Order: sequence, then C-alpha cells, then structure tokens
Amino acid sequence: MSTAKQLHVFEHESTITSAQFSQDESRVLTASSGRTSWYATSNGVRLNEGSGPSDEHSVRVWDATSGKQLLRIDHPSGVTASLSPDSDQIVSVSGNQITWWDAKSGDRLADMESGGTQGRAVFSPDRRYVVVFYEGKTARLWDVVARRRIGQLLTGDAQRNEWSSDSRTFYSLTRRGTLRSWDVEESQEKLQ
Repeated sequence: MSTAKQLHVFEHESTITSAQFSQDESRVLTASSGRTSWYATSNGVRLNEGSGPSDEHSVRVWDATSGKQLLRIDHPSGVTASLSPDSDQIVSVSGNQITWWDAKSGDRLADMESGGTQGRAVFSPDRRYVVVFYEGKTARLWDVVARRRIGQLLTGDAQRNEWSSDSRTFYSLTRRGTLRSWDVEESQEKLQ
C-alpha cells in the first residue's frame, strides 16, 4: 500500500467550514471558523483536526498547484462558502447574511439577508441557482442572476445534497433514510 504524497497545506487560523476544488482543479476555496487545516493530497482533500479558538473568519482562494493564497475575504463571524462552477463567483453565508463575491478580485457583488441562521450554500451546475441550507431543516432556493429568493425547500435533516446535471432537479438525503427531490423550476417537492 502506498501513501499519498502531501502537496500543500491550506491553513486558516480557525476551523475550516468549507473546502472545494474549482472544476478545472486549478484553485481551492476554503472558509473558516475554529482551528483546523485542510491538506490537498494526490488523491483528494482531507481534513487534519487542530485545536484552539480563533476569531479569524475568512473565505480564501488558493492556487492548487503552488499552494499560494490568491484571495482572502474576511467576515465578522463564522462563514461557509461555495465557488460557482465557472469559478467566477463565490457565495458566502455568514450569520443571516448571504454575499456574492467576484472570485478573482474579491469585489462584493451583492448582499442579501438570508432569513435564517448560519448555513451552507451549493451552486447548481449551470450557475443559475444557489440552495442555502439552514439549521431547522429548511433550505432556500436563490436565483443567482436576480439575487432573490425564489423558493423554500423542507429538506429534513439533510446530510448530503446533489444537483442533477441539467440543474432542473435538486436532491437531499436525510440521516433518517429519506431522499427528497425538487423540480427547481417549480420549486415544489416531487418525492418524499
């Protein structure tokens, strides 16, 4: 059995809450709140637990080849983030605020009050939608272009979520063995 070769350490001063490769694997997005380090290895990304509190809450973009930090966006509280499939935008969720950012410059594009507590965001493959999950077993569907909420999904205790490749259907899998799917165009649950 061979051991994977460690390539880089993408480190925050606090717990990593999100980590994502860009589709072309040239960049890595991370977001933080606590103390942990993410490692990129030749077989993917793995988490290495750390310890100790920190007030650092940021979204960072890294060059996946060199390990160099390309962008840092600080937030006032813990944050999760997602990179759009075309790597042009970042959506961050911090407290009850959703913010869209330019992924290259770090310029703020829009702020929206999310109407929920800390959550996590997932872009659709076509970049038209973002689903933001919240504590309390709900998720909200956002139109990326219009920057407005277009629906609410009752996801249950979702542990995993996926988009269909055509971005028309969204799926959530609960810890209790329930798979739900939604027709995003109608924003109505199709299966319980």
